[in-house]
Amino acid sequence: MAQFSEAAALPPLRLLLGVSTGLRAVIGPATQLSEEEEAALKATGLAPEPALPEPVALNILHVAESGSHLAAADAEEVWVQKMGVEAPEATFRVANPRTLALHLSPLCTYLLAWQRWDQADKDPAAQHGGNLKVFRVEDGQILASYMLRARRNDAWPAIQWSADEAFCVRMVTNELRIERGLFGGEARPEPLARIRLERLQGFALSPGASYPMRIATYVPAGKGGSPARRLGL
Repeated sequence: MAQFSEAAALPPLRLLLGVSTGLRAVIGPATQLSEEEEAALKATGLAPEPALPEPVALNILHVAESGSHLAAADAEEVWVQKMGVEAPEATFRVANPRTLALHLSPLCTYLLAWQRWDQADKDPAAQHGGNLKVFRVEDGQILASYMLRARRNDAWPAIQWSADEAFCVRMVTNELRIERGLFGGEARPEPLARIRLERLQGFALSPGASYPMRIATYVPAGKGGSPARRLGL
């Protein structure tokens, strides 16, 4: 009986469906349904997700691992909404054109957004110049920005946080930088540590909140060699 009661406490599934008018989100059936709930589901179909009640045209969408937040972007704006609340409201919505990749930090404190690079992104007079940005989810303020001209799916997200967001790891050319995970809007302090690897192309930070953190790195094969995979502490 305990197994069934625990299953019944799980939240319902959420399904993201591509339709002719864009992307539609619906709430799937709960893990365990009463006879009345099952009859109602058959009669009415799947209910719309309150955070996305109507189909919307999007460039990219990302759901937090916890399922608590949804981040999305169209051609001009990026925004974050809480999922599964009675009266949903966007935590923020700001202009950020050409956004093609999104990632929410483990506790949904930050949103990482990558824009297709444009010449204007390197304007030294522009505030928050750079096409890789860290937004504060609470209010949409840009806390940090970096230049990242090219992005690969196997190397995203370019910044990875520990489960408690106390630390983060950022990849730059031939180097990983281990930094404090807190972004407050001021100038970033010097990295706590650096891992230098020629031809570095990818990394992964160990999941979970256990310490010491472990970082797996990938270096492609050089001429006549084999790919190098390493695990560091």
